[in-house]
Amino acid sequence: MSDIMNEISINPEGMTPFFQVHSEKRVRFSWDKLGKNIVTDLIHTIFGEMQITMTVLIGCSYELNFVKEKTGIGKFFTITNWKETLIDSEDREFQFVMAQIERIKMDEIINYCMKIKNGHPQAYITFNDETSLLYVSTDVMDIVSQDRSLITDLKKQYHGFVDVYWEA
Repeated sequence: MSDIMNEISINPEGMTPFFQVHSEKRVRFSWDKLGKNIVTDLIHTIFGEMQITMTVLIGCSYELNFVKEKTGIGKFFTITNWKETLIDSEDREFQFVMAQIERIKMDEIINYCMKIKNGHPQAYITFNDETSLLYVSTDVMDIVSQDRSLITDLKKQYHGFVDVYWEA
């Protein structure tokens, strides 16, 4: 497991990764300010040449039943192998089924991000390498990193694009 994932809890009922770390380890971008060029630059900057792992909610398990989440991720990502993890719901009535898929390609992430920006239904999904994590939702793109200098540099470089609402 990567270092950043030891610091963050991935749970569809819990806080998003952005709210689990101090402000010097996070930066948030609102989709309404981002275009494909900036998204591409951000993803290449945070992941570089590192291997990227995707974690996505694929369904819920209740007693002997499994309810599949309609994520549509197969349209965007090359999936050859995955590992499933179960996470108990807060009331322990059911379990979330999360899939971890390794060796995700950057161009696939970029294409997925642009579809989400343009209104495609979202999945509960994160992408991470050893030090950084990208969380994508219909409203925002969050970057969380143990590399504080990376976050500082992103906040400076993309100053006009950073969502500072929660930074007060």
